[in-house]
Amino acid sequence: SGAGTGTTTTDASGNYTFSNLANGSYAVTPAKTDYTFSPVNISVTVNSANQTGQNFTGTYAPVMYSISGTIQTSTGAAINGVTVTLSGTGTGTTTTDASGNYTFSNVINGSYAVTPTKTNYTFAPTNRNITISGANQTGQNFTGTYVPPTYSISGTVTTSTGAAINGVTVTLSGTGTGTATTDASGNYTLSNVVDGSYAVTPSKTDYTFAPVNINVTISGANQSNQNFTGTYVPPAYSISGYVLDNSSAGITNATVSLSGSASSSQQTGSNGAFSFAGLLTGNYTVTATTGGWIINPENKSYTNLSANQAGQNYFGVMISTPAPAYSISGTIQTSTGAAINGVTVTLSGSGTGSTTTDASGNYIFNNVIDGSYAVTPAKANYTFAPTNRNITISGANQTGQNFAGTYVPPTYSISGTVTTSTGAAINGVTVTLSGTGTGTATTDASGNYTLSNVIDGGYTLTPTRTDYTFSPVNISVTVNSANQTGQNFAGTYVPPTYSISGTVTTSTGAAINGVTVTLSGTGTGSTTTDASGNYTFSNVVDGSYAVTPTRTNYTFAPANINVTISGSNQPNQDFTGTYVPPTYSISGTVQTSTGAAINGVTVTLSGTGSGSTTTDASGNYIFSNLVNGSYAVTPAKTNYTFAPTDINVTLSGDNQNNQNFTGTFVPPTYSISGTIQTSTSAAINGVTVTLSGTGSGSTTTDASGNYTFSSLVEGTYTIIPIKAQYLFVPASIILTLSAGNLAGQNFTGTYSPPEYFYWNMDSIATPQPPQVGVSTITKVITSGVITSTTGVTGASNTAINIGGWNATARFEINSPEDIDPEQGVIEYWWRPNYNGRTGSSLNVFSSSGSTISRLYLQKTGASGDPWLFYVDSVNNVYTQINPYQFVAQAGRWYKWKFVWDRAASRIEIWVDDVRVDNATVYNASAWSQIEISKFVIGNSPFAAGATANGSLDEFYIYPTANGSMGLFGKSSPPDSKVKFGDVYSYPNPAKNGANPKIHIECGLVDNLELRVYNVAAELMLSKQISGNDWFVVNGKYCYEYELNSQEMASGVYLYSIKAELENEISIKSVNKFTVIK
Repeated sequence: SGAGTGTTTTDASGNYTFSNLANGSYAVTPAKTDYTFSPVNISVTVNSANQTGQNFTGTYAPVMYSISGTIQTSTGAAINGVTVTLSGTGTGTTTTDASGNYTFSNVINGSYAVTPTKTNYTFAPTNRNITISGANQTGQNFTGTYVPPTYSISGTVTTSTGAAINGVTVTLSGTGTGTATTDASGNYTLSNVVDGSYAVTPSKTDYTFAPVNINVTISGANQSNQNFTGTYVPPAYSISGYVLDNSSAGITNATVSLSGSASSSQQTGSNGAFSFAGLLTGNYTVTATTGGWIINPENKSYTNLSANQAGQNYFGVMISTPAPAYSISGTIQTSTGAAINGVTVTLSGSGTGSTTTDASGNYIFNNVIDGSYAVTPAKANYTFAPTNRNITISGANQTGQNFAGTYVPPTYSISGTVTTSTGAAINGVTVTLSGTGTGTATTDASGNYTLSNVIDGGYTLTPTRTDYTFSPVNISVTVNSANQTGQNFAGTYVPPTYSISGTVTTSTGAAINGVTVTLSGTGTGSTTTDASGNYTFSNVVDGSYAVTPTRTNYTFAPANINVTISGSNQPNQDFTGTYVPPTYSISGTVQTSTGAAINGVTVTLSGTGSGSTTTDASGNYIFSNLVNGSYAVTPAKTNYTFAPTDINVTLSGDNQNNQNFTGTFVPPTYSISGTIQTSTSAAINGVTVTLSGTGSGSTTTDASGNYTFSSLVEGTYTIIPIKAQYLFVPASIILTLSAGNLAGQNFTGTYSPPEYFYWNMDSIATPQPPQVGVSTITKVITSGVITSTTGVTGASNTAINIGGWNATARFEINSPEDIDPEQGVIEYWWRPNYNGRTGSSLNVFSSSGSTISRLYLQKTGASGDPWLFYVDSVNNVYTQINPYQFVAQAGRWYKWKFVWDRAASRIEIWVDDVRVDNATVYNASAWSQIEISKFVIGNSPFAAGATANGSLDEFYIYPTANGSMGLFGKSSPPDSKVKFGDVYSYPNPAKNGANPKIHIECGLVDNLELRVYNVAAELMLSKQISGNDWFVVNGKYCYEYELNSQEMASGVYLYSIKAELENEISIKSVNKFTVIK
């Protein structure tokens, strides 16, 4: 404030600038929500110089708010002692009080989460997300539910010998219920048990438990060691059936014998039934015999009995004269004569059966009748010779049917994996088996190995592979009727090692000791040459290496040696060393006065030695390898000057740093020029050429059509030529100015008189009421007139009365491609039919486009409201006539003009050649280009509000802000004073069915009352005529009303006219007319 006013906003760096200030005194005051500033303001005097450094310190002081709520149970009981945590933009904790209330104070705007917690409680919701934006947040409530603490009951179920019993179902009953199952160690746990009394009961098929159950009380602690002892009660089974004759009748007193895991014998009853009960799982044989009968089968065998066996029937055939029966018998032994018991011997052929060798290896089949048979032995892990015997019974027993059995023990496998410590497979490892048996296996690509066909016994596994060690060295394994997996080894690669050696000498062969020799590549290391110049690297594995010698003030040839170790030592890796005296450096930085680095500066060294270098991205430079002496350092870069111009430096046993320079950029300038001509090369002078981009400016072409922009720095520019009623090709030129002038930026101009829209509502030469299809909207161009749209309803007399227009009563331009939304002029005559400032909502013209942004004129609803001329309604860009700037006089013609130019941020309203807007373009910075796809004169279908009351004439739309059509002059309006002129009826008399018309001249009124009487003074008609329905004849405001003669009898009639105007005395006229039918 002060000599001038203005506002600006600090940028991302906090900088602000007020430009274009005249000399004077000012006060600068900063302001930002939630900030205080020191100082509050600064007084500044501008006196022919810029004023910089007008700085402020801001302190963030945000407005504080609160977050509060209540935590209750579902029944509304308060929950105190709840910890409520705040997170997000800020953090904090608080605790609910005895009423369950909590509050977080001093909370700034931001996003937060509020979370309640209390032991043995759950909350709904679990948290609340809250945004503070300029107000406290109350009612952030939660509902808490008490969840009582829980405990556990646990124990172990074992046998009397302490062996775990898994799979036992343990059932909990009492205050709560549940089940658990014992694991492989016999353990069980019943979790989530609340305080109360319980019974714990174990159960498992084929087991009994002691105790049967345990009563347990939970009272604030876990209950462990609730143990049970289980006893296995194995299941028992039965074998039952009948001994029947061939008619299925029972055979009494047949002997049925049980042998095997248990033995028994019984006689069948009258129905032939037998049953062996209480049998445990095992192998059994049942044999049925009776005198005088042949029983089939002779016996039945049961292996691993695990279910009841019913219906095990035997059938007998009675022999009237019993056939003689014989036997087949023999012994099964090993090759050494040892008996093999338990061999199942099967009989097939003329009869069938099976039996088992006893402890002496003997077997026998009795009751065998004459016939052919085969006897076959079988036992797990045995082979027999012969595999079977074919025997013929022919009147004699067959003994000595012997077999030799050979034990074939079962075999198993030993397997595992050999990997590195990182789990990588090692293939090709030989794994050797020793002990009860021997063998070898080799690991595959996955490191796996398997030793098969291993019988029970003790073994040792040993892995081997060249250049590998293994952990463990070996593994002892016992095979006992099962495969042995997971016999794994970890292998470590131990490559073979070699040496690299050599000598370091001078060119004359003198040894150089103390040289550090570094090894890099597959392996690393360093060593030092001895007094003879020798060095050696030992324990070097196969691979590629580089050997590099170093010693202060020495160079070596070669600088390094590349050595490949491949199964042998590498000697004679020799170097020749040359002494190099010590050198130093001169270094510094080149920057601008603000400390910004200047890279690419050529820095030249002269004196005892010479050279040049270039500054890097940080502005640094360095001259290395300089001997003692005197030097001069000089910087140079195009478009820069430096201070100092050079620096003298003396080197004497140390480096010289900080030899710094300050550079100042002096940018080069160039020009852009060209010529603007017609297509026939005629110069066009007076063209305004504008420049924008890196720099801006404008110039005007001279008499030869030439223009030039000088003193331009490098950058990107846009050139645009402008001259009224000219089109230019190209419309603009975008170019980049870089290290040189740019000439020949030429344009070709074509004279193009503007096209415009013109609407002549009536003929000025011959005033008469226009009719539908007569008045036209035309587009005027140099070649003539093109009719775009014709017709309007609601036309009245010598202009267009737009007060009664509706959605279908208006002029529309449906393809207004020549209405330029960027700039233009609208001109027209308007004659209002009211005095003062109307209280109605009015629209005179408006447009529509692909968006809702429009160009339109509007008078809003209150009498004190302004007229508004919008050029971009979406962004609220407009100017206005202030409320008292325009006061209408009914019946008078007003010449209106509206001007807009977006490029110039220009909007104007003119009435009768006087600018009447308030010279303000509202929201000019937001003015965006709009699209006009339809233009409407009169009632607007795009915005609320009626059309402006009154009449329009001569409506122009001109496509340039500098154009003006110059409307025809309008004569003085008729006299609007309320007084009667001619009042008459015509035709009078009204004959042969003609309707009489009442013609009234009386100025402008609000309302006319017409009354018609017959000669008996009886009222025949009463009619109100609107004061808006006027027209002009011979310079007089007139009204008319047409009567219907069909409703009248022949005769003389009187009529009275009463004219009314607010705040005026009503006037009255009486006349008569005649109707003759």
